Amino acid sequence: MRAAQRARAGECYALAWLVVIVWVKLLALAGVFRTTGPKLRVLRRMLLNLLDFSILYMLFFFAVSVALFLVLGGAEGPDGETEGPHATLLASFMNTFQ
Repeated sequence: MRAAQRARAGECYALAWLVVIVWVKLLALAGVFRTTGPKLRVLRRMLLNLLDFSILYMLFFFAVSVALFLVLGGAEGPDGETEGPHATLLASFMNTFQ
């Protein structure tokens, strides 16, 4: 049963890619990209800026999370176990900007 579902999902993905490729080819044949070229360049630049921002934000987030873990992670409770939102590195990542 699962194999049939996976095969059906694969067929749907292949069909979706085929439709997109054919649609783009038809638009190219119709000459649409000549009139929308500047808009496509602007959209591409916006997507690249979004990617740059996402990478820089991720690096900043990791740095802050690790710093908080190193500063606040060693606090032990009365029972001798570490506790709090920055007790482990994973907890620090999850709780930094919560």
